[in-house]
Amino acid sequence: MHKTSSGFAGLLLLLLASSGHAQIVKITPIDKQRLLIKKLQLIARTEALPSPVRNEFARAAHSKTFRMADPGQEYQVTDVVAKEGLPSRRFIFAGLTNDLCVLHYEHGGIGHGYDLVLFHLSGGKARFVWHGWARRNIQI
Repeated sequence: MHKTSSGFAGLLLLLLASSGHAQIVKITPIDKQRLLIKKLQLIARTEALPSPVRNEFARAAHSKTFRMADPGQEYQVTDVVAKEGLPSRRFIFAGLTNDLCVLHYEHGGIGHGYDLVLFHLSGGKARFVWHGWARRNIQI
C-alpha cells in the first residue's frame, strides 16, 4: 500500500460529480471535508480491502458475497454472458484511512460505467455512506 497526497479522494469525488454522465447521491459536507484533508493508503487488490468493507459492499449491492475481479482480470463487461461465473464488477483501486474507505471500480452490463463508493469505518464495521457513477472513467 502507498500513501497518496491529501485531497486525492476529494479530487476524485469532484471529478466524478462534474462528469456530464454522473448520477450522484448527495454526500454530506462533513464527509466531503474529511475526504479533502485526509491522506489515503492506496489499495491495489481486492484481497487488501478490509473484510468489513467487502461485507458491507455485498450487503449494499444485494449480493450474498463480495465478488469483484482484480485489475487486469476478466469480468462480465457487457450484458452478453461471455463466460459463466465472471463477476460483473472489476476493481480499479481503493483508498483507506482509519475511518473512511473509498472504493473505485467499473461495472459491466448494458449500462457499463465507473463507480465510487464511500464507507465509514468504526468499531470493526463498515457503513455505506455514498455512491456515485459515471459512464466515462475518471481521468487524472
